[in-house]
Amino acid sequence: MNTQTQENITKFLDAKISSRDIGGIYCFFGDEEYMLDYYIKKIYDTAAKNVGSEIDCVFFSGDNFNSEEFADAVLSYPAISDFKFIVVKQIELNSLKNEAKSGIINCLSDMGDDVCVIFKSNEFGGNIKKSAPKKTSKTAKKSKSDAPNIELIDFLKENGILCEFKENTKQSLIRWIKKISASENLDISDANASYILSRAGNKMYSVRNELDKLFAYVKAENRKEIIEKDIELLVMDKFASEIEAFGLSNSISSGNYAKAMEILEKHKNQKDEPVIILGQISRHFCDMLSVSLALSGGLSDRAVIAKKTGFHEYKVKLIMDALRAYKNPSQRISRALDLCRKCDIQLKSTSIPEYQVIENLIYSLSITVSV
Repeated sequence: MNTQTQENITKFLDAKISSRDIGGIYCFFGDEEYMLDYYIKKIYDTAAKNVGSEIDCVFFSGDNFNSEEFADAVLSYPAISDFKFIVVKQIELNSLKNEAKSGIINCLSDMGDDVCVIFKSNEFGGNIKKSAPKKTSKTAKKSKSDAPNIELIDFLKENGILCEFKENTKQSLIRWIKKISASENLDISDANASYILSRAGNKMYSVRNELDKLFAYVKAENRKEIIEKDIELLVMDKFASEIEAFGLSNSISSGNYAKAMEILEKHKNQKDEPVIILGQISRHFCDMLSVSLALSGGLSDRAVIAKKTGFHEYKVKLIMDALRAYKNPSQRISRALDLCRKCDIQLKSTSIPEYQVIENLIYSLSITVSV
């Protein structure tokens, strides 16, 4: 299957899910995280509905992946039901050892039709060699004898259903906002849906978080329509949010733990998702790295750096002011990003309350980045 348009991909997946013919290999990638997770859940729900009960479900990620355990999950008999659902994400597939790659290829080549394996990785981006076949496992078996000579990414592209989820257009997001609002028995105009996007941005997770706040507020007011005043009250302007994120990160960088916790409490009261807060902190340090590299490359004019990086000039000024306090900017930013990476893994794999994970990150950053 070629990744031509977002509409074609969603129509294809919806049709496949409706037919309940969901066994095979899926390769998910792209910029819209919400849609990636949405279709993983939708395929799982369909598999569970097919068998009328819980299904064998195994998740692998960067901190627990083992090629032998993966092969066992793919090839072993289902224990709970007659269908198995396996998800592999946050794995650097290209970095696996050749032995592990060959093992994965071989087990997928022998995979039955009662197994669904979803790989979630942006390593699938780039040129597509072939259209993905409908019957994945049968086609994969044809390639088994060549497995040692085939790169894993190429094998998955050739034998899997390749789906890229790009950022949606403004008009499609407006339709989505209106559809979700209608499902909550609430009305919203095109103009106000567009206003939400102008303040919250185009990422669906961020927009959905703002919508949930609006739904709760409007229902508490016993109203049936989301109006402009509601949006102004509850949806933080994207640029203002970036400045707020800078305030949090700047407090962390300066070791002002108390101020950082005060700002985090504000995010908590606004019911901002911890993963969004982590994204803001991570992005801030990535932005700092971009400006730091521009400065080390000989650029010093704020306007020039803003043009090169695509940042707002005022944002560049704030970052430059923060960088002046660093003796070794690249080393400290690298430490911060490593802590953010570990926090991301912990958020997705631990039973610790999510805000506590963010608090631990802020404390670690305040100590590590400020020394």
